[in-house]
Amino acid sequence: MMPTLEEFVKEEIQEHGLRLYFDTSVILDLLRPNRRPQSQELLDLTMANDSECTSSYFALMEALDIEQENMWFRNKIRAGEDVASLLRRRQKRDPLSPQASGRLFNQMYGRFVKEKQDFISWVILDEEAWDEALRLAMTSNIRAPDCIHVAAAVTMNCNMMITSDEILRDLANQHVHTANPIQMTALLNRISGS
Repeated sequence: MMPTLEEFVKEEIQEHGLRLYFDTSVILDLLRPNRRPQSQELLDLTMANDSECTSSYFALMEALDIEQENMWFRNKIRAGEDVASLLRRRQKRDPLSPQASGRLFNQMYGRFVKEKQDFISWVILDEEAWDEALRLAMTSNIRAPDCIHVAAAVTMNCNMMITSDEILRDLANQHVHTANPIQMTALLNRISGS
């Protein structure tokens, strides 16, 4: 019989230590703590327990792209533009102003370099990870960017992938144990209380 997620995590903590991979959704949660505070709580718990947290530069780039698009949308809507027209044009969005780009860079730099997020190991995918991502893209129903996250988690020997994306969580679970920040935070709090 397969162990429950809680049994698996307890065993991993005892035998190997916890090694978590944070995908883009969690990076965005950490950038905007009000969005899903459990992601920050999870990071705090893992830091307190000497666990390892990893993410990829790809996740950071994807988070930056999402934040740029969000800023572009907000600016255009404030200027009175129509949402339907913006949705059609978002692939051809104009670049942010130097001031807006600077603010976004300062937010991300401040959050992930100056503050305690330097606890997260930022890795560049190697050839093995890209090969695994390609294999996953050819053999699964996982979207290409998400294949990169799953491959990164697998090839970096992470024993858990943390994602707020429920569809990805269900699909990735066949390749690496997955949980969302809320589930993992509750689980770690339960384990540490027992």
